[in-house]
Amino acid sequence: MPGSSRGSSTRRPSNAFVTGVMNPTVNKAEAVADACREAGSGDPIATGDVRELVAHEDVDAVWVTSPSHTRVETVAAIVEEVQQGGADLVDYVTEPARGEFTAGPAGVER
Repeated sequence: MPGSSRGSSTRRPSNAFVTGVMNPTVNKAEAVADACREAGSGDPIATGDVRELVAHEDVDAVWVTSPSHTRVETVAAIVEEVQQGGADLVDYVTEPARGEFTAGPAGVER
């Protein structure tokens, strides 16, 4: 959940657990991670670096909730990390400003 401390960050798809939270302001990532733990949504790491997040062995998908003006840069870093072999992701999802969800292949062929 890179970049966000909004309430929507702690929503989760059914049968999914939060394994990592990223925000450039690490104390915000830590607050969201704490909220996830309290909600029974996992025991996530908290980091300020999206590359560290996606490289973590427990992270297999990313829900990007960062602000619109940083989203392209965030997704590009995720895709680059996957293409360089630093991350083994199944998928990523972005949450556009209008609240619709889009999914992408994280730069890997299926």
